[in-house]
Amino acid sequence: HMVNNTKLLDGLVKVLIFSADSKEQVNAVWTISNLAITDTTRVKILSQPNLLPSLIHLTEKDSDLKTEVAAAFMNLTAASLNQEKLIESPEFLNSLIRLLSIGPHEASSRAAGALRNLTSIKSSQHGLIPYKRGKIVDALIDAISNNINDEKMCCRGAGTLKNLMSKNSAEKMAQHKGLFQTLAALVCECNYAYAKKSAFEALKELASHLKYPSPSHKVLLKFLVTTCQMIEGTDDYDLLLTEMFLLQSTTAENSSSMAKDKMILGSISSLAYSNISKARANTVRTLCTLADNKENLEALGHCRPILSAVNTIFQLKGAENEEMQEQILDFISTLAKNDKNLRSIASHEGLLKSMHNFARSPSEKSNEERSKTVKSLLLLLRNDMVRKRPHVIEPATVVKV
Repeated sequence: HMVNNTKLLDGLVKVLIFSADSKEQVNAVWTISNLAITDTTRVKILSQPNLLPSLIHLTEKDSDLKTEVAAAFMNLTAASLNQEKLIESPEFLNSLIRLLSIGPHEASSRAAGALRNLTSIKSSQHGLIPYKRGKIVDALIDAISNNINDEKMCCRGAGTLKNLMSKNSAEKMAQHKGLFQTLAALVCECNYAYAKKSAFEALKELASHLKYPSPSHKVLLKFLVTTCQMIEGTDDYDLLLTEMFLLQSTTAENSSSMAKDKMILGSISSLAYSNISKARANTVRTLCTLADNKENLEALGHCRPILSAVNTIFQLKGAENEEMQEQILDFISTLAKNDKNLRSIASHEGLLKSMHNFARSPSEKSNEERSKTVKSLLLLLRNDMVRKRPHVIEPATVVKV
């Protein structure tokens, strides 16, 4: 009922505008924040004509005032009617950029919370992402990166970035410097479940919608390759990278461009050595998906890192690896359908022996079909090698299954 008293709001605004005592101003802003507890009161408060300009002006003042004003912004933006109004206010958006950029820390976190509220309506993407050539998103990325160990900042920031992702916005969002790295750090380096989940969903949106030959698609693949090289044997990163490679491979135009790039194929292959079973399984699924495109077969069959990865998968022990081993057998069989791949496969040190051992290994399923497949594949490879270079066939690789 207090908020219906216009004299109360008018009095608080007068304190914000005319008081020379910063403590009085802090108390006035604190009161406004605490009055904004329902959508009805939030809309009523913002309808006071001088209130928003007064709060915006205070974002240029001392740290305590900035922190309290940011809290008021976060509460006021929770009302959907206010969101539509505030997104159209350049002065308000400039104040959020200011709070994100120069803090203090808690004010930046609360400004990120206000942005998360604004982005809860999809139409906000059209106004917020391009605003001042992307300054809002840039400021948010920097704020998260500088406070990666703060739970509130990580959760609010990751939630905002997730809200901003869509099929229509992915291309523009991907152009922001540091976006991929920041999202990856949220997934793999912070310890906050909501932030990790939100960032992962944002990255999956990007991986699903960025397609060859867009410039942002190239940026994404460069990020994946660079991260593979820099972060070796890190479980969370392995899982994230394999998920993103898999998503990318499912699109035909992406698949062709990936198969032509030796750095990308090498990065995918390196993830077959992960300690995480799901990451290895994702890698196998990615290879199989790439092989679904017949145009990719020769490039895949002549890639030594891929053949070494296949060899490693065949050597894995344990029933939990059988499904991916069956898939990798299908993969190598598909590669062998291209005659140009036969010599490359047969001459790979240890691969034929690993296939032979795999066919003879105990299995919960019937070995008959597996043995038949391996036998046919080995005979095909053997005959090709005998026909072309008989002297390279060693007794150890001529096996009976």
